[in-house]
Amino acid sequence: MVSVEQNTLQRVVAERMLELIDVRSPWHRSLWQLGTIHAVLEVLECTQATWEGAIPNDKAMKYLGERCQQQISNDLGAGSSATRQLLQDKIRDLVSKKITQRVLAAEVEELARRANRDYLVRWKEWAEAGSLSQQSVERTARLLVSHFLDDGFHATHIHGWLRSVLANKDTDVLTQILDEGNTMCRQNDSSFEFVVPLQRGSLAHHKDMLEDVLFKGDPTTLVDEYERAEQFMSVAPRGTFTRWVLHESAVIVQQSFSARDPHSAAAKLSEWLQKIEARSQIGSPRPLTFSRIVLDRTNNRIRNLQSHSHGPRVPSLERHGLFAREMDSQLDNALGLLASSRALPQLASVATIWAAVEGLLGHPGAQGVDSADGLAAIVACGFPRAELEDLARRPMVDTPEAAKIGHDIAEAEGSERVRKLLEGLRQQGSKIFVQMKDIAAAERVLQIDNDPEGTIKRVQGYFTDVFRRLYYQRNFVMHAAKFDSISLPSTVRSAPKLVAAGLDRVVHARHVRRPVSPLALSARAGNEIAILGQSGAQDFYRLLK
Repeated sequence: MVSVEQNTLQRVVAERMLELIDVRSPWHRSLWQLGTIHAVLEVLECTQATWEGAIPNDKAMKYLGERCQQQISNDLGAGSSATRQLLQDKIRDLVSKKITQRVLAAEVEELARRANRDYLVRWKEWAEAGSLSQQSVERTARLLVSHFLDDGFHATHIHGWLRSVLANKDTDVLTQILDEGNTMCRQNDSSFEFVVPLQRGSLAHHKDMLEDVLFKGDPTTLVDEYERAEQFMSVAPRGTFTRWVLHESAVIVQQSFSARDPHSAAAKLSEWLQKIEARSQIGSPRPLTFSRIVLDRTNNRIRNLQSHSHGPRVPSLERHGLFAREMDSQLDNALGLLASSRALPQLASVATIWAAVEGLLGHPGAQGVDSADGLAAIVACGFPRAELEDLARRPMVDTPEAAKIGHDIAEAEGSERVRKLLEGLRQQGSKIFVQMKDIAAAERVLQIDNDPEGTIKRVQGYFTDVFRRLYYQRNFVMHAAKFDSISLPSTVRSAPKLVAAGLDRVVHARHVRRPVSPLALSARAGNEIAILGQSGAQDFYRLLK
């Protein structure tokens, strides 16, 4: 039985995991990183591509190797100190070689498998030992959530599971999550069967096109199943599915997928439908369009495939009233590229999103990593302000001290609002907030306040990883003809929100009293981060002012 303090910290970690996995979370509270095991596999993938000549130089290999070593050193789930050090040493040797080292690569891969085998068991033992601290909450939550996602679980499934545990467990929450999670990760994938009606066109030639996947049974059975499922979750106007299925020349496809959970299977179905529609668009004058309201026959559920998609946001467009105003072509095209990526398959979206980044920050003589690093500096400078602005709108406890802080914030404007909040946090601590996820966010702000230079540079490192990974993935797709990279799902998951956050700062900087170009904003961000902690440094919550 752990102490009251450890119980509280376990719950904070669990609440933070829930927030990280929630697709509705703002960019500064979202998950950015790759799990440790996949980070190792990414290094192996990159070294192999470098040795084969698909990547023209060893810069990416060395960068990923260095960052992976740092992550391994802080990940208690990856093994004992000796095991983690051995893995770091092997990776360091691996990325220093310019020719194929098959034995060394095999040793690294085997160590990764070894680390993965009891990954969550080690974290459970650590939690049971009462080793959690306020400083380790963020790192623990991020490493655990990324591990579940990298293992193949869908964010929606993990989110629902975490909510269930939090609702039904008062003590040892994290311990239970790790225990159940370990069981989940050891299970094999399950098979899920779906039926999908064709929404546009029900002609005979469509049936010929889809002969291999047509539903062969009685359509009335599907209607009965749908109506039973509809009692639990209605996601479409009543009768829509029935009308498509019972049409005299209806086209209904049936497809099964093996996956970790129903939501992961639904995501695979969505990708498959998108692929079939894309083929028909270039292969037929009458392209196919499938319904996104589908029947999961395995679980007797109706699933809306569109609900899995939450796109990036650039709030400055609304804040400055720019929806219909003229905008310079560089920024306008970057925004158009980012917006169009929402409707594209993963591979195409990577290239499109990177084009938006390079279109803003690229210049003659620059390398791709320069654009990535420049955007990372911009987003890192905006991170503290985003955290504070968000906290200023969150509910506080019912105490005189918290009420005064809330009053001071309400009376202030602009940067003064976040300064008042920061003063309140310095005096009263993070417990002025009601929700544990807000307490965790307040602790992150206080960490920045205690060490602006170290903390913001660490956060900048995370953003640099995301944007460089986006660049590397684009190169894999465009130049190496590699379409199944180990880190592609992580890139597609984290990059759009962060690119949008950077574009938001660029849009804002172009429409203030003294406009600043994207490249100048990037230069300013780099300079401000470089002088953090020194004389003349800006307040950490107004680095881009």
